[in-house]
Amino acid sequence: MLSDLHARFDLLAEALRICHAEAVDGLVVLGDLIDRADQADACVAALREWRVAGVAGNHEREVVEAWAAGTGRPTPETRAFFAGLPEQLIVDDCCFCHTLPT
Repeated sequence: MLSDLHARFDLLAEALRICHAEAVDGLVVLGDLIDRADQADACVAALREWRVAGVAGNHEREVVEAWAAGTGRPTPETRAFFAGLPEQLIVDDCCFCHTLPT
């Protein structure tokens, strides 16, 4: 699981290196991988070769809202990745979320 990296792509790269070495085949993200919209393309590019499931954090939600308002020009792949992250992800008897559901 990855969470709250806040655009520390050095940490993301190290985590992905370790996952690769350990033959991990998928990742769960729990939000706030980025801080601002201009970091989104780099984040998605780093995750491109991974099978990723997860949820949006408040930073991802803010970025998607900004794009909807016409701010920024992410790649279509980036827009789809972040727009596709739900608030909660339920797998069997586990609920993954960035913040507590209200």
